[in-house]
Formats: sequence, C-alpha cells, structure tokens
Amino acid sequence: MLDGPLYFGCVDRVGHHLFDKRLTMLSSTVVGVDGSQLRWMRSLDGVLPPQDGLRIDGEARLHVLHGWTVIAFWDRSVDSRPNSNSVFFIPGVKPFEVALAMAREAFPSVFARFTFEVRLKGWELASLFPIGGQEDTENGGGR
Repeated sequence: MLDGPLYFGCVDRVGHHLFDKRLTMLSSTVVGVDGSQLRWMRSLDGVLPPQDGLRIDGEARLHVLHGWTVIAFWDRSVDSRPNSNSVFFIPGVKPFEVALAMAREAFPSVFARFTFEVRLKGWELASLFPIGGQEDTENGGGR
C-alpha cells in the first residue's frame, strides 16, 4: 500500500520516477507497494499539468484521483525536455494551499531547486483514470 505524500518527477538527474518522502525510488519490488497503484501514477506523466500549450514552469493543475489530491505542473529545473513535469500526490482531499504546503514540507529539497512560484492554474475534481478499467464511483465516476 502506498502512503504519501509521494513525488513523481526528477531527483538529481534526468528521468521521471515515483519517490516517497525519503526520496526512495518506488517500484513494484518494494515490499508493500501495489504494482497497480504504481502503474496508474506513472501513466500520468505529462498528462496532469495544464494542457494549454504554453507549458509554463510552475503553473499547476489540481486533481483529485482515487483518494489523492494531486498537484501537477511543468518543471524543467532538472530535465529541460518539453514534457518535464513534477507531480505531488497528497493523501485525501485537500485544498490547493494545504496540499502544496504538505508537499513542501515532505519534499524540501525538491522545492529548493525551483526558481519559479508554483501557482494554481486550474483544477479537475473527477477521477479520469480508473484503476483496472473500472469506473471509480467513489471519486466521481470514470471516463
């Protein structure tokens, strides 16, 4: 079972991975980690930040997915490729400011590298990516 907060993005080098608050890279070989949760979290790479075509670093989109509050934004502070992004998964449903404060507290070294402000651009309160193809009726329905 994954518990959070969790971070999906780059740590110290190019390449996006999922990390716990100790910045341990999570994989299905870690005891207690559910592979299906890892798959749906990783499948969101580049999908959750604002999709307005501008890709401005720090412009965030807020989501609620499968019981997680998710803050996603474009971030080229480590990886300069166009689709580079950072995503923070916070357990439960939280307002943007609370979720952002929790992410900052859990991942201070990640936030220390940002030369931009993380600010809310938009939100999505439905679970758009059901696990295993089933509708997620608990969190607002499926696709």
